[in-house]
Amino acid sequence: MLEIQNVSFSFSNQLIIDKLALDLPSGKHLSVLGESGSGKSTLLKLIYGIYDCQEGQIVFDNQKIEGPKQQLIPGHPNIKYVPQDFELNWYATVAENIGTFLSYATPTKRNDIIADLLHRFDLTDVASKRAIDLSGGQKQRTALAKSLAINPKLLLLDEPFSNIDTARRNPIRRALFDYANENQIALILATHDPDDALAFTDFTLILHRGKALQFGSSFEVYNAPKTPTVAALYSDFTRFRESDSTREIIVYPHEFSVVPQSNIQVVIKNCYQQRSQFLVQAHTSQGEVFFYSQTPFQPNTILCLEVHPDAQKRWQPEQF
Repeated sequence: MLEIQNVSFSFSNQLIIDKLALDLPSGKHLSVLGESGSGKSTLLKLIYGIYDCQEGQIVFDNQKIEGPKQQLIPGHPNIKYVPQDFELNWYATVAENIGTFLSYATPTKRNDIIADLLHRFDLTDVASKRAIDLSGGQKQRTALAKSLAINPKLLLLDEPFSNIDTARRNPIRRALFDYANENQIALILATHDPDDALAFTDFTLILHRGKALQFGSSFEVYNAPKTPTVAALYSDFTRFRESDSTREIIVYPHEFSVVPQSNIQVVIKNCYQQRSQFLVQAHTSQGEVFFYSQTPFQPNTILCLEVHPDAQKRWQPEQF
């Protein structure tokens, strides 16, 4: 459905997107992960037609996406884009904002769609409030509901959960992706949060300085990071070297276990509580190690660790 064909884009002589190529099938969900400045938001704007591709092209439903040089008003009738500033009508109510694109519908159908989205995004109690009077999280939820109202074929989301408080974030994530799945809406979301990628999206693209470091299924990208830069977007990790070898692997904290004896001996430095477990920082002869524990340890405690077999499958010639 969406084809990004060797696209490059520069701004003020700085390369922002560098020869990016990927395809997204109809109805699938893609997360774009990367550090600030990696090109995530720029990519969404290129797909929507806010910027012109300086090299390559973007094709959606067999139609080339044109930028402002060819098309005065950006966008495609079957694509919706939710930027970080929401693009709401600040003096319209929440319900009116959600119904913005529903002029084609009968009054009954329009009201049913609005009521459904108000319920799904926990906005029923503020339906009659003006957007300007909402909290940041309520504005973001209103923008999400508005974008879904006409069932676009493709929805572009720029940090869609950044203003939503922790208590509501997971229910709103589920509401968004449930609705998209029910209606076969493809999603591309630019995010810093790896939970968005792992729990909800089919594919993940890792961007770094405009380049695609890795692209694949969300599980594969997490489970087999090609570089430390990729792994660092998900978690603390340890670069670990096999005994008497130059071969090196990336080991996530959950892939170490404390055992009575092994050839991996560590000295505890710090413990950091993370809800039901502790992230333990320790040192070995190879450097720093991070692992999880159900209980804390005192500094300078000496322990032995072993690497989980799944992590050992990543042994590879040193290339980092």
